[in-house]
Amino acid sequence: MLICKQCGSSLSQNARFCKECGAPVDAEKLVNQPIQRVPMSKQKKRIYAIVGIALVVLFATYKIGELLTSKERLIKRFESALVKNDDEAVADLLTSNDPKLKIDKKSVKGFMKYLDKHPEEVSNIIESLITQSKIFDNTKRQRISADELENDGYPESLVNLEKKGKFLFYDKYELNIDPVYVTISTNYKDTKLYLDDKEIGQADRPNYAKTFGPFLPGIYTLKATLKTDFIDLQEKEEISLVGVGKIAEVNLYLDGQEVVIDSGFEESQDIEGKLLINGKDTGVNPFKEASFGPILTDGSMNFSVEAQLPWGIVKTKEMPIDSDYIVVDLTNDENFQKGIMDLIVKHLKEMLTSYTSGDVNKLTTATQNYKEMLQERIETDKEGGNFYKAKYLETAFDLDSFHLEEEDGNWVLYVDIRSTYLEDTFYEGETPELEEGVYDNELKLVYDSNAKSWLIDDMYASYDFSDENTVVIKEENPPEYVTSWASDASASVNSEE
Repeated sequence: MLICKQCGSSLSQNARFCKECGAPVDAEKLVNQPIQRVPMSKQKKRIYAIVGIALVVLFATYKIGELLTSKERLIKRFESALVKNDDEAVADLLTSNDPKLKIDKKSVKGFMKYLDKHPEEVSNIIESLITQSKIFDNTKRQRISADELENDGYPESLVNLEKKGKFLFYDKYELNIDPVYVTISTNYKDTKLYLDDKEIGQADRPNYAKTFGPFLPGIYTLKATLKTDFIDLQEKEEISLVGVGKIAEVNLYLDGQEVVIDSGFEESQDIEGKLLINGKDTGVNPFKEASFGPILTDGSMNFSVEAQLPWGIVKTKEMPIDSDYIVVDLTNDENFQKGIMDLIVKHLKEMLTSYTSGDVNKLTTATQNYKEMLQERIETDKEGGNFYKAKYLETAFDLDSFHLEEEDGNWVLYVDIRSTYLEDTFYEGETPELEEGVYDNELKLVYDSNAKSWLIDDMYASYDFSDENTVVIKEENPPEYVTSWASDASASVNSEE
């Protein structure tokens, strides 16, 4: 270093005058002097050390931030989680633009199940993310469109890379997954709906449909169940809910039947009744409601009806349900049928007594209309000199012929019978010879609310008697009946042979 001889200031190499004292520079008098280093103070050393450390920290922080926000690192972590089948790690790495979509270890199981069944999809997702990362490097987009991916040979992935603001100086990226929805339809009210055994809804009406979601794309098991006192139905379906922004439609119709109830009476009629399925009260009045369900119609379930009628409580026999149409037959009650059959047997014997005695007032089982008809017959036979001798043997009842109706405000019952007698019709002076006589008749009975009893109102020939389902009531010791107007002194009313 060159030094001014006058003041000792340092000079530049080609200086002619000293900048400090102005003395001319005499090249011959210039001398090189060693630099005198001034020792650095402790305070300066401390400042320089702090600055140095700060620079190192800033550089390290920058590098760490760069690493933490790296698209490539994010994709690598996600790939590793998928390969290891780590549900929790996958859930931590995924985000969604739908705030209602809950992403946790449980909710990603359907997604992981889909990838487990379609392992090639893992490679597709990662390749698509890498492609998106490259596109981000050349663009300032927040999200890569499907068209851009397709142009690069990749369809839009189940998982997509998205730019989500900044982290310090760096772009922040997330792995976004779009939700899916499913519309579930079912046919019966109160049906419970499940997704992977978690109840997600309950039908509040028949023919129910509702859209549920959001869910992560994946494979799920959808289930519909309906359990009542009478039936336990279930329908299950495994479905792949995969497709960005799509709504899947699933029909979970239960295999039950709505049956039509034919009570045989107008719904406006005031009849209190109960429909019983397998002996349990359904809470349905079959005389007020035209249908009931769901139930099985394969014959595995039975129905019966209990009704409060003017003559008492009637409970029909249990019948199998083997179609979607059931007919209520109030006469299909053993006690009711037995009572009617006993009444008819009594009537047939009373009719013989009344006819042969000529006194219709002995007929306690018939209406006034019937008595008048019998009186006319007695008068006609008396005038014609017709005599009659008989023994009543038995009556067969066609149980399938019992038919109950309401006519003009009156309860009416029709029954087909087949009666057997030993009998003969003869004239005065003839000796009767008893021969078997068999007659098929339909009886019309009406209910007398004053007498609180069924009464025979009419009897006429019938050609519809069927012996497929019958009950026969025999007379053990049949008496003999002979018309009292016969002149044969040996004949008497109700005498025995």
